[in-house]
Amino acid sequence: MLIADLDAQNLEKTILESLPFSLGFYVRYVDDIALSMQEENIVNLLNMFNTISRLNFIMKRSGNCLNFLDVTLVKKDDYLIYDWYYKLSFSARYLNFRVTQDAIKWGQL
Repeated sequence: MLIADLDAQNLEKTILESLPFSLGFYVRYVDDIALSMQEENIVNLLNMFNTISRLNFIMKRSGNCLNFLDVTLVKKDDYLIYDWYYKLSFSARYLNFRVTQDAIKWGQL
C-alpha cells in the first residue's frame, strides 16, 4: 500500500502539473482516484497514467453517478448531490471505539 501511495504522489506531481486541460475536481485516497473532466480527454489522461506508472490504472465510467470510498456522487444539472454508498458486503455492524484488541481476542465483545 505504501508503494502505491508513493507512486500515486509521483504521478500527481508529474502528470497533473503538465496537463494541457483542466480537471473539474481531483481527489485521491491511497490508490483510488476520482476526478471530473471533459469527455474528449479521458483516454489521453488514462494513457498518461499508465505510461508513467508501474501501476495499472483502469477507468470505471458510470454516467452521472460515481461511487468513491463510502460516498455516492450524483451529477444533477449543475450540482453534485452526495449520499452514503454501501458495498454489497456491508453488514451494518460497528465496533465500539472503547473496545480493545484484548476484548476482541477473548470474546468479550
